[in-house]
Amino acid sequence: MSNARNLSKVEVDTNGDIEVGSLGNANDASALTTGTLGTARLPAGSVIQVVQGVTSTEVGTANSSPVDTTVVATITPTSASNKILIFVNISEANKTNTNSSTRIQLQLWKNGSNMTIAGKSFIMSGNLYTASASNLRATLGFQYLDSPSTTSSLEYRVYFLSNDATSAVYVQNNGSPSTITLMEIAG
Repeated sequence: MSNARNLSKVEVDTNGDIEVGSLGNANDASALTTGTLGTARLPAGSVIQVVQGVTSTEVGTANSSPVDTTVVATITPTSASNKILIFVNISEANKTNTNSSTRIQLQLWKNGSNMTIAGKSFIMSGNLYTASASNLRATLGFQYLDSPSTTSSLEYRVYFLSNDATSAVYVQNNGSPSTITLMEIAG
């Protein structure tokens, strides 16, 4: 039987993935000739999955209470020890007045609640203030590494508000697309 396989190199990992090695140890990805490398075998820091949400719906508010930007994405972690790396890019953030103190503030929400970091509400403030110009536009972005400790579905959504509660601010002005990218990172 010259073509027979050595079954001592077949393994089933903790995720139920079958791994077959041909030369060397089946724990070594370079030895795999068939099957898949189970996520349990990936080193810490490896990207497990990537999800992206895109919207171009223009939204505006002159309120100091958070309003949904419609920037949203959902991910389900494969392990409770994994982390979620979040990248947010808000395009065409805009104000339409000359109030020098007007700022747009972004908030990151998870599963319907404003996230807190070190006991503080997660707020990223965009500097849209100027003494004379109106229709000032900017692209705002932030990143955050979340440790959700769950394998349940997670919805990350971005809200925004006008810090002075009187001046209008906008996101996705003129239909410009904004994105949120979620990356599951092996713990």
